[in-house]
Amino acid sequence: MARHSHDRTSQIQTDAPKTPVPAPSDPAQSAGPPAISWGWQVAMFVWLASFAFLFLNDLLTIVFKLATRAGG
Repeated sequence: MARHSHDRTSQIQTDAPKTPVPAPSDPAQSAGPPAISWGWQVAMFVWLASFAFLFLNDLLTIVFKLATRAGG
């Protein structure tokens, strides 16, 4: 079924409207990023602590293996 000429969308606005965006009056009062909840902070601490522990464990294991191989 063909579209009629009056149904075509030929009058499309190409430019955005020129409305100025109001600047915040005081930059200190402007909203920053939202704070992370305490649950996510605990989860990130546990994840980072576990990662650090496992990394150090692996690193020390490699060091001790190399030390025992070289010593003897």
